[in-house]
Amino acid sequence: MLSTALTASHLVVRDGGGRFAANIPVEWGVQKSSRWFKPGGNAKTQGVMGILSLLRGGCFRSLSEFERSEEECYGNCYANDSVYSRMTKGFNICRNGINGAPGFHVSTPLNWELKKKGYPKIWRCDSESSTSCLSLAIGFTQRWAQANPDKWFVGISSDYFHVPDIMLEWAARLRNIVVGHTISSWFSPDETRSRVAQALRWQELGVKTTLWVVTSPNDPHPHGDAEVKDALTKFLPEQVIEWIPCIYSQE
Repeated sequence: MLSTALTASHLVVRDGGGRFAANIPVEWGVQKSSRWFKPGGNAKTQGVMGILSLLRGGCFRSLSEFERSEEECYGNCYANDSVYSRMTKGFNICRNGINGAPGFHVSTPLNWELKKKGYPKIWRCDSESSTSCLSLAIGFTQRWAQANPDKWFVGISSDYFHVPDIMLEWAARLRNIVVGHTISSWFSPDETRSRVAQALRWQELGVKTTLWVVTSPNDPHPHGDAEVKDALTKFLPEQVIEWIPCIYSQE
């Protein structure tokens, strides 16, 4: 798994072998702007939750060393087809931020409070295309949750970054963080097993945990399918969120 450190000036990323992989400048103390602060959400979350994207534009998938790690997830990641990505030369969601590749950004806010009247009760911290496990590893999600105990903070994790026990325990103590872990038969069996192992570890340490299952009936990967079905036996039905059309709720 990848490891990270937040310094006074940069976010440093190392691969699973401890080798230096990225050194990304951090923009400290930024004003609220539509680049990262979206209380109205986006087309998918409008009316349900706001979005806080202090980490944006890269998932670091190509460093994961899983089978097909150079391919965007499901063969067609929406993040590679956004207006921003089409305007950014060399943009690739799997490689952004690695060895100076463009597209990945790190910011911190002037303050972490969300007190304005009319703000939503639920916020998504970053996303799978900038991965909530990274946000938890460096404490961004926890800082939002700690500063706003009357709000809920949710994330979607692809589990490429190791989140230390101490950071997960911090998240668990706050009690207003819920994180989903995506699984799919599209992924190789070893990647699914890794994601599920992290979901179970996070849950054991007290983090409110869900599974986001995004297998399509058109994904012909029987070995991956078996891993997903096995994963579903390890969580309660109310912890499972299925992307539609999905195949497991029909069984």
